[in-house]
Amino acid sequence: MMDVSLALLPGSRVPILACGGDNSQVDLYVLSNGELQKSMSLQGHEDWVRGVTWASLGGELLLASCSQDCLIRVWRLCAKSGTDAHTEDDHTIIKMKEDVFEVREKDVSSSVFAVTLETVLAGHENWVYGVHWQPPVYKGGELQQPLSLLSASMDKTMIIWAPEEGSGVWVEQVSVVLSAFTHTYMLSITLCREHRVCTQTYTPIPFLLVFLSAALDMIQAFEPPAVFSLLLSGPLRQSPLSLALRCQE
Repeated sequence: MMDVSLALLPGSRVPILACGGDNSQVDLYVLSNGELQKSMSLQGHEDWVRGVTWASLGGELLLASCSQDCLIRVWRLCAKSGTDAHTEDDHTIIKMKEDVFEVREKDVSSSVFAVTLETVLAGHENWVYGVHWQPPVYKGGELQQPLSLLSASMDKTMIIWAPEEGSGVWVEQVSVVLSAFTHTYMLSITLCREHRVCTQTYTPIPFLLVFLSAALDMIQAFEPPAVFSLLLSGPLRQSPLSLALRCQE
């Protein structure tokens, strides 16, 4: 097992677990009768799945998966209404291929959920070993999930992906080449946020991308989604360094 991610099914309190591993697929497990039971396997990747991560978007879930096949796949999970779940296909309507599974809760009638492939993102030239959604932010007094996805690859690049406003097509927004890091396996990525900016304005929370390389005794922090300007560079030769930086909007 390479990575796991946990979320709640839309409109319910039932947990769903996504697992990526060496079988080149994403396995989904749903809690039923006190046990995690396999509901379905999402096919498409052609190599080990290195990372999976959920994001809650309104009444739906988005699942991003990344693989050693150099690709990222984004899946959409939603609850199907009674009409959608039981009517036959209307051949006059173009529909996305979807995988359907049923969940039964205690003292509640069963619910049907569908998973469709939202997009396939190609831009890396080597293994993609990490994907992370931008953390939810407060906007207009409500917690909202930005559609912004960060990916990291063995090709020493990171890319921020997002759908275009007009077409909704997912495209590469920002990319950065980490040419200074030669030991990519030693690289870790952390999304850091300054929570204090939320207390008054409830504006989107800026965040930093912090890179730690034990091999180079180096720490660097970049501010997306501009041009990934370098904010900090310094050696880590003594005790661990604690960062408390705030991005400028």
